[in-house]
Order: sequence, then structure tokens, then C-alpha cells
Amino acid sequence: MVAHAGSAAGRLLADPAGLTDALSVAVDRRGFIPRHDRGRVLVDVTTMITGGGEATTDIDTLRHQQGMLGVVASAPAGLIELRRSTEP
Repeated sequence: MVAHAGSAAGRLLADPAGLTDALSVAVDRRGFIPRHDRGRVLVDVTTMITGGGEATTDIDTLRHQQGMLGVVASAPAGLIELRRSTEP
């Protein structure tokens, strides 16, 4: 539990710092309307990794904190975004 104590801070600071919007713009694809904001999904995955996550299903540790974090990406959304971010 202690290892996860500071991981939420990055997620909470991403929006006010402009990181989420910047990522959304950077990974935007013309003619493609994603179901989930791609920048938000990447921030969620990054937060999960900084909290010690090793598999996309570990994002569920964030989903259990939706009262504090708001909507969190699902494991399938995280996996899809990671795959898309490696495409040319």
C-alpha cells in the first residue's frame, strides 16, 4: 500500500500541468475518433507503472481509486493504446 501512496499525485497533476492534453495532441490520428481519450489512457498507464504495475491488468489498482482520480482507463484500453503507440 505504501508503494502506491505517491503514484496518484502524478495522475492528479497531469491535467493542470497540461500533460494529458499534450499527449492527446501528440498521439492524435486524423480520421480516427477514439472511444477513450488517448492522452488520458497514457497518463493512466504511466501512473500504473510508477506505482509498480507490471501488467496492464494492474491498472485496476487505480480503478479502485475512482473517487479520488475520476474515471480510469480499463486494462484493455491501456493495452490497445500501448500497441497503437508503437505503430509507425
